[in-house]
Amino acid sequence: MLAVAKRERVPCGSRGRRPRSAAIVGTICVIVAGSATPALATAQPDGASAEALVLRATDLPARWAPSGQAGPCVNGGPAPNPKEPYCGNTPLPAQRATDSKFAKCLGVPVARLSLLTGVDEPGEPFTYSSATYTAPTPKAWQVPAMFRAAPGDALPQAQSLLMAEPSETVQRSDLQAFSNADFPGCYKIELAGPTYALVKLFLTHEGYEAAFTPLERVPVAASGKVATVRYDFQLLLKSPKKQQFSLHFRLVVMGANGVEEVLRFTSSSFVAVPAGVVDNAVSHLEGRLARDLQASRAASA
Repeated sequence: MLAVAKRERVPCGSRGRRPRSAAIVGTICVIVAGSATPALATAQPDGASAEALVLRATDLPARWAPSGQAGPCVNGGPAPNPKEPYCGNTPLPAQRATDSKFAKCLGVPVARLSLLTGVDEPGEPFTYSSATYTAPTPKAWQVPAMFRAAPGDALPQAQSLLMAEPSETVQRSDLQAFSNADFPGCYKIELAGPTYALVKLFLTHEGYEAAFTPLERVPVAASGKVATVRYDFQLLLKSPKKQQFSLHFRLVVMGANGVEEVLRFTSSSFVAVPAGVVDNAVSHLEGRLARDLQASRAASA
C-alpha cells in the first residue's frame, strides 16, 4: 500500500534532466522555466513507497543501464528538493500557457497533467520519477552521424512517472479523459508548444525536415484492476542529404487506487525496442499497482 506522510511542499519543477518524452537529437538542451507558487500543505506518499511502484531494472531486459536520477518531482534527481519552488527552477511562461490550453481541451486541471506535459505543474499532487533506462549498444553498431555527439539518443530508453491523486474518484476521472477520443487531438497542442518547437527549430536550422505523426491508440490487454491506455507517435525526419529516419514515442497511462503512472519508451528507427519489451514492462507495473490496490483494500477492511 502506498504509504502517506504529512509534510509541507510546493509544486516541483524542471531540473537538469531533459523534459518530456522526446529523445533530444545531438546535444539539444531544452530549458523549461517560469514562476513559483506559494507552499501547499499536502498529504503525499513517501519516496520508498513510490519507488516500489515505478519502473525498475527487473522490468526490462538485462543490461539496460539506469541514469541514477530518480526521486520526487517529474524531473527528480539524485538529491531532489520538493520544498524548493519547482525543485529549484521556474517554468517558461509560454510553456505554462500551452499546458493550460492542453488542460482545458481535456477538461482536467493542469496541476494533474505533469505526467503528460513532462514538467512539474503548479499545485501538482505528489509525483515521483524513476531513473531513465537506456538499452545496451548493439554489437558492431555504427553510430549515425547526427547522433555522434549523443549516441544514447539513438538507443531505446524507458522511464515511468507516478502521481498520487487526491482520491480514486479523481484518478478514474483523469483516466477517462486520457482514454476518450479527443485525447489525440488535444495532445497536438503539446506537440505545437515551445518545448517541441525548439527541437524542430534546431533541426530546421541544421537543414532537417521534421514533422510529428498523429497519436495512434494501441490496443492493450485488459487488466481487471488497473485501467490502462497506450498511444504511439513518431517524429519523421529527413536529412539535408534526403536520408529518412524517425524517432518513436510510446506513452502508456495506467491508474488504480488513486495512483496514476505513465510509462514512456523512446527509440529511433536505427535501433528498435525489442519485441515484447513494452508489453512486459506494462505487465510488471500493472501487477505492482494491482497489489498496492489489494493491500489498500485489505487495510481498510
